[in-house]
Amino acid sequence: MDYHVFVINLKRCVEKRKKMEIKLKKAGIKATFLKAYDGKNLSISELEKMDVGILKEWRDPHSGRNITWGEVGCALSHYEIYEHCVKNNIENAVIFEDDAEVPSNLNDKLENTFDSLKKLIWDFCYIARKPMDLKKDKEIIPGIIHPGYSYWLCGYIINLEGMKKIIQSNFIKKIIPM
Repeated sequence: MDYHVFVINLKRCVEKRKKMEIKLKKAGIKATFLKAYDGKNLSISELEKMDVGILKEWRDPHSGRNITWGEVGCALSHYEIYEHCVKNNIENAVIFEDDAEVPSNLNDKLENTFDSLKKLIWDFCYIARKPMDLKKDKEIIPGIIHPGYSYWLCGYIINLEGMKKIIQSNFIKKIIPM
């Protein structure tokens, strides 16, 4: 299956970028590095200039806290990839954050995952995540689960239809953590 790999990296995190470049090179993966939105540089007035909004009612289901500025920056960074892919008709995006673990056999793992996904109707597939309730994970086919609530969007695959759904949902006006 055809896909493009993106890595989200904060400009100030030069070492993370270098480490990720080495990991990807060892795995034989070419990637586009995207300069992430830095939550430290965001504010309500900055979001208003960008015509972006936050869903103020959102609360983390485990801690009860509101979205953090880092999570807002993260969401904006992922959303920017979706817009790029839709604009350029990129059918599948494999997206990593710069601190994700990358196995040396990533090409094989992606090929196997895409082969499994061909058997399903899908929009989104985690490659790496922090499961918050494993009891809610349900295996659909060998190697593919329908996940329960998860956190940390370290690595995932999203197809063009999934990206279009997020954009059409008006997500950018009511951001929640990715």
